[in-house]
Amino acid sequence: MSFQILTLLLLSVFAIFLTLLLIHILNPDKEPLPWRAYCSMPSSSTPPDYFSPSSLYPYPDPTSGKLLPSFPPANLDTLPPAGLFIGVFSIDSAFERRMLVRSTWASHPRSRDGASSADDGAGTSRSIVRFIIGQPRKAWERRIKLEMDSA
Repeated sequence: MSFQILTLLLLSVFAIFLTLLLIHILNPDKEPLPWRAYCSMPSSSTPPDYFSPSSLYPYPDPTSGKLLPSFPPANLDTLPPAGLFIGVFSIDSAFERRMLVRSTWASHPRSRDGASSADDGAGTSRSIVRFIIGQPRKAWERRIKLEMDSA
């Protein structure tokens, strides 16, 4: 009886040792990378003169050599605000998630209707939130259609 217990104990110790040895051998992070050496290496190449931070606008275009316009443009205040389309990816069965989004950050009325004439297209009226859903399963088609009609 004691021989069987001793054998079982030795096999257990061997299995634990073998597991720890494999973990140590297969662990890719066991040796730290020499990041200090990488940080102290000098750059192997220097950027062209027109990319130097000391040069001012306008920068020359590296492909054509022509000067690029300065930023921001001189007529920035007269430009209309940019519109923003926010696409929220979803699946057909995630009705609760879509309702949560609708009731929180997408609940602003102008973010649902698009640009309005009330603020001349300024502010958040040019932000549109839409859900992107793939082809719904047959069991969910009617529910998705009702949700789209009511939204």
